[in-house]
Amino acid sequence: MLTFYNHRGVRITDSYVSVDGRRYSVRDLQGVRTTRGPFNRMVVRALGGGVSLIAMAILMGAVMPVAMTAAFGLAGLLAVGSAFVLSRTHPRELMLWANFRGMELMLIKTRDSIEVGKLTRALRRALERDARYSALSY
Repeated sequence: MLTFYNHRGVRITDSYVSVDGRRYSVRDLQGVRTTRGPFNRMVVRALGGGVSLIAMAILMGAVMPVAMTAAFGLAGLLAVGSAFVLSRTHPRELMLWANFRGMELMLIKTRDSIEVGKLTRALRRALERDARYSALSY
């Protein structure tokens, strides 16, 4: 038995995938894919507020004093900048999905993109190895 991945409660071999004590046969897994979860709520709120303040500064610039327009613009830029920083410090969750006997199965959910990449590669290698050996078994 060849092990492709064994870390943090996940084990991928050439015959099965084990996640948190549950075992799934590699032959029954299809449609392996990764998806991203939703954005952090604070990122969305900060970005929306910042864009709103910048839009107010642009649209109301003709009727407001210059200092107030500049204050709205700077506050908007500060909010957009904080949204960018928040998006980097609180990244979206990555999920590894597969179809198991016609049922959607989430194998793992984490914010670590390197870990998801390793898992995806190991699972694809296990699936390719299974396909290669099942084609030779005739």
